[in-house]
Amino acid sequence: MVDGLQKAGVVIEEPKCNFDVEIAMDMIDDADKITASMLFSEDSDMIEPLERLKVKGKKIFVVGARDMVAEELHKIKDKYIDFGKFYNGKRRYDEKIKSENPAFGGTA
Repeated sequence: MVDGLQKAGVVIEEPKCNFDVEIAMDMIDDADKITASMLFSEDSDMIEPLERLKVKGKKIFVVGARDMVAEELHKIKDKYIDFGKFYNGKRRYDEKIKSENPAFGGTA
């Protein structure tokens, strides 16, 4: 269907996900309710809301994989947790899990 519409000259735009913006807004909105923030990201886009939390005296924990975290996050964090230490290697799923999990095309 999409191909047919595009061939007919219809421009289809996929909206950009604003997940970072939503996370940042939640962080700021909840600042008075928390003592710390734990960010599972390697992206420096989150530095602004984290700086605001830091100014308010909140602890900043950054969780990343295999030391791929942006330098800006390392500078502001109180603690870095290397998720790579908990996981090394490729995940393997047996056929039973695949057949029961919709993410693998199975049925729940």
